[in-house]
Amino acid sequence: MSRSPVSEAASVGRDGFQGRLTLLRAAYDALAPFERLHAALDALVLAMQTGDRMAYHPASAPTELASFNGRVSDAQSAVAAHADMLAKAVDQKLKQLFYGIDRHDAQAMAERAAILHAALNRARSLMTEAVSSGSELRGG
Repeated sequence: MSRSPVSEAASVGRDGFQGRLTLLRAAYDALAPFERLHAALDALVLAMQTGDRMAYHPASAPTELASFNGRVSDAQSAVAAHADMLAKAVDQKLKQLFYGIDRHDAQAMAERAAILHAALNRARSLMTEAVSSGSELRGG
């Protein structure tokens, strides 16, 4: 059985280290419709893989945890800049984002644009939540 990142986040809580990793993964997944246009963001992947690096090298856990909040903030900044660029690409109806859609079908183009804008908004929202969850943990 496979669970979506959102249902997993709800089951483990959307705060704490594991919850924040889940939010990062969900933001990464939200950006999937844009992979034809742009590769995954290095800052997001770096933050998202923190748990994996600690599992492979347990001695690195203190260093990884100490830099995690900064990595999440860097990822949020990267997603925000990336989302702005992608929103412009959607508005310009860049061919790669509308693959398989009849460009003469205005309704289909509008539906695809709405889906893409919703994905960007979801990624932004998840990143904001991931950062704010860390603020709560730090007492800020």
